[in-house]
Amino acid sequence: QADGSYIVKEFWDEIDSGRVQGYGLSLQRIAKEVRHAALGPCTRIDFKASSYAILTSLALAINPQLKVESIKHYVKHRSSVRKRIAKEVGVSEDRIKTVFTAIGFGAKVSDNPYNSINELLGKEAYAKLVANAEFVEIREAFKAVCKTILANELFKGDCFSVGAHTYNTISPKTQTKRTKNQKLAWLYQACERMALDMVIEKMPSAFVMQLPVHDCMYLQQPLPAHVVLDLKTELRTVFELLDFEQEKIVPIHAREDHSMFTADWDSAETEHRLRTQEAERAAVGYQSSVAVTGNTGFTATDYTGETNAQYEQRRRRTLMMEDLLHAHKREAQEDE
Repeated sequence: QADGSYIVKEFWDEIDSGRVQGYGLSLQRIAKEVRHAALGPCTRIDFKASSYAILTSLALAINPQLKVESIKHYVKHRSSVRKRIAKEVGVSEDRIKTVFTAIGFGAKVSDNPYNSINELLGKEAYAKLVANAEFVEIREAFKAVCKTILANELFKGDCFSVGAHTYNTISPKTQTKRTKNQKLAWLYQACERMALDMVIEKMPSAFVMQLPVHDCMYLQQPLPAHVVLDLKTELRTVFELLDFEQEKIVPIHAREDHSMFTADWDSAETEHRLRTQEAERAAVGYQSSVAVTGNTGFTATDYTGETNAQYEQRRRRTLMMEDLLHAHKREAQEDE
């Protein structure tokens, strides 16, 4: 353009599950480094292990007694789990991440020299992977999840809907009958679209989405902490295990230009730190509403006269504290 900037046209196609896919030269399809350079400093909202979280949430809604503790642990601590397995198998964490993603979309882990996972890892690393106890436990739990969903009356047939999207046993793209794994992939994609729509609809109008990329989206600026908490609470009412993290994105740049991209973030962090210090000073000498009763412990506050607004405020405060506590425990476990 006249001002020296460039425009790259994006081409999109929405498949029947509701997933919006870019094609040709699309920011959705290229390497993250190039995508981030094109978008500039921004914020990414990224769903954590979304295929496992969404499908396992559906399976638990069908059968709350399903044994899926290994998947719950993977969803919460996916990075440390992948690092641990990658170290034992002797491959990069990215390779193990690709394996988990493939299984989440229905790839089989069988003793087949032409299997995609076998080809990805090589014979020796593949043998170590299928012998890894932690990986096997997650894989078996996910098999049970898939079996539970496919056996349910709602999804057993070839006609059901998720939100505004209706499943068709014949793929519009290939005009062939979908397999069971393809049905699960369609179901996951339709639920993922539903989750993304929930975030988009609930976030304040002042916040602008720059780009959707399946299980994440890019925003021009970070969402406030209370909005993030409300969105997470909203999502968990539908998908019990689904969570997301908000991440600052700073594209590739020269070291001397770093402050130019991070000034706003640094300022916000400084202001937050000052507010915290002020709150701590104001709390000096504060008398708790929980009264100590000698060696017998504490007497809980009486909430019988609490209004709905006061209850809602207390509930959100409790959720925020629990969220912070879980985050702290997770960081401590990953450090170990």
